[in-house]
Amino acid sequence: MMKQSLRTKGLLLVLFSLIPLLIAGAVCYVSVSKTMEQSIMEQTSSKQNNNAGNLSAWLSTRRAEIIMLSNTTVITSGTDADKLSYLNKERVRLGFVYHSLGYIGLNGTMIQTDGMPGNIRNDSYVLQAFQGATVLTDPIRPGYSQEKQVLILVPVYGSNKEVQGVVYASILMSELEPYLNYSLDGSDVNDNRVYNAKGEIVYEAEKDGTRLLDQKIWNRLDANKLKNGSGMEKLKIGGRKHVLFYSKVDNTSWYLAVDVPLSRLLEKLYSVLYIIIISISLAEACIILLFSIYFNRIINRLKSILSVTEHAAAGRFEADRLPEATGDEIGQLARSVNGMNEHLREMFERLDAIINQNQYAFIILNEQLRIAGLNTKAEELLGYRLSELENGATPLIFLDDAEVRDMAARLSEELGKEVKPGLEVLIELQRHSYQREWTYIAKDGTRTPVLESSNSLHDRNGKLTGMVLIAFNNTERKQVEMTRNRLLEIVESAKDLIASADTRGNLIYINGAGRKLLNIGEDEHKDIRPFFKRHAYAKLMKGAFHAFSHGYWEGDMELLAFDGGVIHVSAVVVAHHDKLTGELYYSCIARDIAEQITVQEELMRAKLEAEEANQAKSRFLALMSHEIRTPLNGIIGLSQLVRKTGLSETQKEYMDKISSSSDTLLRLVNDILDFSKIEAGKVDMERFAFQPEELLRKLTDQLSVFMGGKENFEFIVMTPSDLPNTMIGDPLRLEQILLNLSMNAIKFTNRGRVVLKLDVKELTGDSAVIRFQIKDTGIGMTADQLSRLFKPFTQADSSTTRKYGGTGLGLFIATHFIEIMGGKLKAESVHGIGSRFWFTLTFPVAPSSLQKPYQVVGADKERPAWIVENDPEMAALLCRWLESFGLAALVFYSWKEVRARLQRVGVGALPGLMLLDMEMEDMYGMETWMDLQRQAREQGVHTAVMTTTYGRDELLQLPEAARPSTVLAKPITRLALLNALNGMFERTSEENPSPSRPLIEPPPAYPHIRVLLVEDNKINQLVSVEGLKAYGFMVGLAENGREALEKLEQEEWHIVLMDIHMPEMDGEEAVRRIRENPKYERLPVIALTANGLKADHDRYIRLGMNDVITKPVDARQLYETVVRWLGKPEQVAAAREIVAAADRPGLPVKRGNPRSPKPKLPAISGLDMPSLLARVGGKEQIVRHMLRRFVQDYELFAQEVRSNLAAGNMSEAKKQVHTLKGASGNLSALQVMDAATEIDNILRRQTVAVQDWLPAMERLERHLAALLQAIQAQSI
Repeated sequence: MMKQSLRTKGLLLVLFSLIPLLIAGAVCYVSVSKTMEQSIMEQTSSKQNNNAGNLSAWLSTRRAEIIMLSNTTVITSGTDADKLSYLNKERVRLGFVYHSLGYIGLNGTMIQTDGMPGNIRNDSYVLQAFQGATVLTDPIRPGYSQEKQVLILVPVYGSNKEVQGVVYASILMSELEPYLNYSLDGSDVNDNRVYNAKGEIVYEAEKDGTRLLDQKIWNRLDANKLKNGSGMEKLKIGGRKHVLFYSKVDNTSWYLAVDVPLSRLLEKLYSVLYIIIISISLAEACIILLFSIYFNRIINRLKSILSVTEHAAAGRFEADRLPEATGDEIGQLARSVNGMNEHLREMFERLDAIINQNQYAFIILNEQLRIAGLNTKAEELLGYRLSELENGATPLIFLDDAEVRDMAARLSEELGKEVKPGLEVLIELQRHSYQREWTYIAKDGTRTPVLESSNSLHDRNGKLTGMVLIAFNNTERKQVEMTRNRLLEIVESAKDLIASADTRGNLIYINGAGRKLLNIGEDEHKDIRPFFKRHAYAKLMKGAFHAFSHGYWEGDMELLAFDGGVIHVSAVVVAHHDKLTGELYYSCIARDIAEQITVQEELMRAKLEAEEANQAKSRFLALMSHEIRTPLNGIIGLSQLVRKTGLSETQKEYMDKISSSSDTLLRLVNDILDFSKIEAGKVDMERFAFQPEELLRKLTDQLSVFMGGKENFEFIVMTPSDLPNTMIGDPLRLEQILLNLSMNAIKFTNRGRVVLKLDVKELTGDSAVIRFQIKDTGIGMTADQLSRLFKPFTQADSSTTRKYGGTGLGLFIATHFIEIMGGKLKAESVHGIGSRFWFTLTFPVAPSSLQKPYQVVGADKERPAWIVENDPEMAALLCRWLESFGLAALVFYSWKEVRARLQRVGVGALPGLMLLDMEMEDMYGMETWMDLQRQAREQGVHTAVMTTTYGRDELLQLPEAARPSTVLAKPITRLALLNALNGMFERTSEENPSPSRPLIEPPPAYPHIRVLLVEDNKINQLVSVEGLKAYGFMVGLAENGREALEKLEQEEWHIVLMDIHMPEMDGEEAVRRIRENPKYERLPVIALTANGLKADHDRYIRLGMNDVITKPVDARQLYETVVRWLGKPEQVAAAREIVAAADRPGLPVKRGNPRSPKPKLPAISGLDMPSLLARVGGKEQIVRHMLRRFVQDYELFAQEVRSNLAAGNMSEAKKQVHTLKGASGNLSALQVMDAATEIDNILRRQTVAVQDWLPAMERLERHLAALLQAIQAQSI
């Protein structure tokens, strides 16, 4: 029998004692395993239910989103395009959870965001939705898509609460997989499936490898159990136990089912079993191997260390730290292993950051040059994931074939052997590290230039183990290089000099154009100073300093070419700072401007020639206007003088026509002058008070000449009741504007009417906004004609000019006058219908100038006024006027009607006045008029007729009994009608009425008003003194400013008339001294001057003058000005009435004998005798005295002026010429006055040469000598 050692015996004993321990352990294990198994089953089932709940909640959220979409306005009532746009936006907004969103109409039309065609209108789940149900389909592949997906369909209700369509959402199964593919036991081999209510498998997870259970296992599951909700079922097939967990997915017909092998669920029980066995074993080991406990402990600790080192060797540094509590060698080893593990982890993390967190792409190749690794940047650059290239891909997949072939050819040439394109190139390249440019082609075809460097990897034995390719994206550097090359090419191809230099004057760069301009080579003359003269270089330095301060400098300079030629350039110098070094340098762009300078010189010469031509034109126009005005002034003056003699009514009318024709010609001359002034920009507007009603009366007087020869035509003037009585502006220009527009309207209107209408658009205490409108029913214009209307010398077309005449200046002048006055002329027209012109102006309003009511004096207001007028608008206007005069009005629209009414009306109903239109259709001529006039005279009815000027001539030629009570020439205004009626009733009220009109009494005398006239010229003294005395003023005389100051100190004067140019002390100095004395602060001083320049007039006002009167002095203008500045309103009104009365035809002013004899003075060449007589009130004795005085004063004038001019005494000569200018103007010696004006203008220049004044002086001498000789020849 073998001897057994104690260790063996003890071991056997321990082995026997192991049996009860094993039994107790088995009992314990059975008890614990049942409890743990039940707990594991419950936990696993709970996980299954939670997964089903998560899926249900996710699907409910999706269903709620689709229901919300179905209720939006766009879906319920929008167009297909709106719906599609809305669904696309919602798909984006919801984060692309849905594969597509769509809408199905009742007709089966599908609208879906992915644009795939299809028609699923008749599918069962769609029909359910159209029946009002919200449907969640099983995973299907619809007809319009191959993708397996789940559809959510929601009905869309219209306004009638009926289903009008279905909104559906498609969800790919990939979106559901997170809720379907899960593991209950922590493994990735669970067999997950989805059943529907019928027990059909509608989804099963696709797993690699073989499915754990056969399909028969699922078929054995009773479908009725699935309907109970959730649960589990233990199955045993083929000797293996499985547990099937299933759960109902709420709000769906789905069930989640997962098959888990029972062995994997009970793996934790095995650990309990192991613990029991180990415990028993350890207990036994304590008895048996007590001496080996320490050794076993060491072994266990070493095993832990081994495990950590194995993990580290596998590259996993996240293992738990080893315990370091003990201080023995194993504890130190554990501490060392922990330190090593941490150091390796940090080192590899830094290496990973270096490789993946930079701009370089790292591509690792193995020894077969297959791709073994890619960092993040490499994946971005190539578009490949490492997993796509691990199966043997080489760098050839992303290298450019052409570049590989080029490299193969180059290597073949360098190595002296053939290197085939492909891997052979890489094999040859791997022998040496290299750096070169390649083009990488990404997965999507994108070509990227890279700078690649390679390094071979070798083991310790020198064996090649791989290669590392490091590539840098070279795109940006290539673009910068390309941009630089392009910019350099642009700069080199520029035609201007482009250069740069440093602060020391060293030339850094100059382009080809600069080298060509300076005639230098590429490497010549690096110093810029030889290219500048000294003064030019100094100018450049100043420009550089300016550029340094302000960023740039530009100016003209002179450069010196290499051959010495001077080049004129226009240069721009810009200062720059280098961003890296901060160094200052300058750039310059210079252009050769020699040709430009030549062009500028030519333009300057052309400009001077144009200015000279324009001045010649202006001189011609001025001379032409004066030459035409000379005979015109004679015609107008003679007609005015003849009107003041005893004339018959017909003669007076003829004189009116002569005056009107003269005025027309004068207007034409004025138009030409106005056009010239407009072109020169020298039109000035006056500002003084005027009465708009009086302006309209004068306007219609001028228009009456053009009213004849038209049938069924009316010119209507309409003014508002709130039109101010007095406004401030330029009445002459305003009248000219209205006259031009009205004459055009009359000219182009043969039948119908022209309406001149004034409207007050805004009225305040100190201003009025007036709109003027002229509307006609004439021929009208086309749009093309209207577009050319406001151009000078332009009418609608050439046929219009031939038919209607005219220069085409009127509208052009009117337009510019209106713009200068602050308005704008507007027009509209319809061809064949008529035209309308209108403009709006703002006028200051004189204080207390609101419209005062008009009254007819002497009329029997108990008796009505009958109006006979066939134009309704004109009849209504006349009614309003008469009613505003205080007369009741009754309208008749035919002569026949009024004649019949007049025959049968009773005495008590007779009118006091009949206002008749003589151009009505049933007014058949003089017989009709004579019959009506006879009836009216018999019944004591006044007749006032409205007719043309030609009709008025015929009426005035009738016997007195057949004449109407008064005649109004069309067109008429309210003021003209008022004046005519007042005159008619005043004549009627006289005891002995006369057929002629009464004379106007002379103006009231002012013996208490003292006027001081300061004038050195004897003729001018005579004209002004006689003119003032004629109006009753007391006149004192001073011959220069010094005498005027003395007389002001000696006597009291109410107003001073001050000449400007006088000996000893001129008017400017005199008025300055007057204003220095406070007691003369309110004394009016009026300037008398032959100077017509407005700038000089303004200067006189600034010196202290109150007003300016231009010579030759008009007696009425002088009277009005004096009375206005005396400040007595009643005198101003009287003056206006006197002047207005003097202008009326047939109303002469009574000054002594109203029928003055014809002038007995002979005609004198160069003298406008009628104008001179009119200026002195027809007093021939005064004229004779003026002529004798003129001969006495100016007989030696020419010699004196020429002597002063020759001696250079320009100031004295200027005073003499200016005095002659005023004297000749008062004498109406127009040729002498024009010649004096010309030389006066020449002497106003700063420098005057002999050749400037000599021709003008010769003309003055010639005209003056002729005038003096003519006066002396008549023995005046």
